[in-house]
Amino acid sequence: MSCQNNNSKTDTSVIGDWDAHLRHNGKPYVLKAHFGADNNYEGFTDGKLFVTGKYTINGDVMIISDSLCNEHYEGKYKIAFFAKDSLRFSVIEDTCKMRNQGINGLAVKRLQ
Repeated sequence: MSCQNNNSKTDTSVIGDWDAHLRHNGKPYVLKAHFGADNNYEGFTDGKLFVTGKYTINGDVMIISDSLCNEHYEGKYKIAFFAKDSLRFSVIEDTCKMRNQGINGLAVKRLQ
């Protein structure tokens, strides 16, 4: 017999809306991301769209391509779910410096 409550299980789907409250050069901003069921994603800073792209997931690896870099260049990131509603990205490989700097180590929280 298990005392574990299934309602406390971590949702391991990236589909949906996520955010992170960050700082750049001392100025706070909000990063929001939407991952669609159609394998497209959008990124917003302070409510303004700044990136669109595509993603696929194989186990705990997310492969992404986007408009910030040549869409033919893909980045590979390990994704780790934690705290029932949060997700962290760790670079495996990505030749796009701007994307790598923005995503590597990023932790986001699922929005309700």
